[in-house]
Amino acid sequence: RTGRSTDVFVTGVLLGLVFLTKPEPFVATCAAIAAGWVGRIGMRSIGPSRHAQHALAFAFGIVVPPIIATALLATAMPLSQAARGTIGSWAFIGNEGLHQLPFYKFIMGTSKPGANLLDMLNWLGRFALAFAPALAAAWGAGAAKCNTWLWGSGAAIAGAAALWWTRNSFEWDLAARPLPLLMLAATIVAAKQLHAMRADTQASHVPHLKLMLATFGGFMLLKIILHAGFSHYGFALTMPATLVTIAALVDWIPSWLSRRGRAGWLFRGWSLGVLAVLVIAMQRYNMWNAGETVRVGSGADTFIVDRIRGDVVNQLLKVLAESAPPNSSLTVVPEGVMINYLSRRWAGTRYFNFLPPELAMFHEDRMVDALAANPPDLIALVQPEMPEYGVRAFGEDQGRRLMEWINSNYRVERVFGDGPRLGHHTFFAVLLQRTSDQGAAP
Repeated sequence: RTGRSTDVFVTGVLLGLVFLTKPEPFVATCAAIAAGWVGRIGMRSIGPSRHAQHALAFAFGIVVPPIIATALLATAMPLSQAARGTIGSWAFIGNEGLHQLPFYKFIMGTSKPGANLLDMLNWLGRFALAFAPALAAAWGAGAAKCNTWLWGSGAAIAGAAALWWTRNSFEWDLAARPLPLLMLAATIVAAKQLHAMRADTQASHVPHLKLMLATFGGFMLLKIILHAGFSHYGFALTMPATLVTIAALVDWIPSWLSRRGRAGWLFRGWSLGVLAVLVIAMQRYNMWNAGETVRVGSGADTFIVDRIRGDVVNQLLKVLAESAPPNSSLTVVPEGVMINYLSRRWAGTRYFNFLPPELAMFHEDRMVDALAANPPDLIALVQPEMPEYGVRAFGEDQGRRLMEWINSNYRVERVFGDGPRLGHHTFFAVLLQRTSDQGAAP
């Protein structure tokens, strides 16, 4: 908005910082900025040479944080390893093994694309039915002179009552399904508004911001594009699109109606009523946390979990504190680095996760070789069943070579919980002690 190159440079630096986090927000932010940039070019507020200046300043700003991060990492490791650390998960974007994991196919919705697309359209239809009466009433009422607060409150109550009446027939996590289509619609509408204002250099920046927000919300959904929901990754990935949808329902659409002499306040009231019921319905997810009553950790590290997992982890931590030497190393398989943190024990190698994604990214043979070269004193085998990855149990369908190496070099010291009972989905842990000084790989 200011046209200053320094502001553009700072924006690039901020985007470079986003690059150091995760690909999802970086890609979404890039898409939003690109949409905004194209919209700005279309408004012809500055000349081509100024755009070129801004592009250079922006590009230079993006690379500054990764360069600084690599330099800092290089003070503690070789430069090539530091560069890999800076690149992070970007190095595995094209990993075919990751793409084929059932878990990620399920999350994205590509495991059943046809069914998921129909589900998305079904929920889009439900959204349309939920708001169509309010839209028709607002259009028909026109700019009638009446107490807007009174009638708006009445519309809110009516919208809430209509949805509350049918609340038990919905699986509310699925209400996020049509968000990709809603973001596409919001992006198209904002782009059309911006196009209509392209000759007005003093025009409001609101359509510009709408375009960027809708684009950001839509691209944040790419990882769950056909299976958008509020659980799993959705608790974070759907948030921007959800906020854009709410803004459209309580502001953008009512304002559009009011500018045309229609009763925008009526639609806003109805929308607020429907959203209030959605918020109440979402409280059912608090039931998942109702059983979390056991404290794990101590002091500032304390957190609360369910009794099944909490009791097992607490017993394991107690045995480690009372029986294992303070400097002994511990590797948790297939996952559980929190146990390393709570017990203040080094994992022994740079690998601390052995789930199917890590096995695909880092290769099981390399991970076993690293463990064999520097075998940990202790290994904790924690709930090795992984049905979400299409794997019956760690060591059978996945991680067989690693489990063979563990069985060859470690003995069972303690079992916590019910112990291994394949297919029962119980939570347990097995603590194993190294039997030899060397852990030769099988």
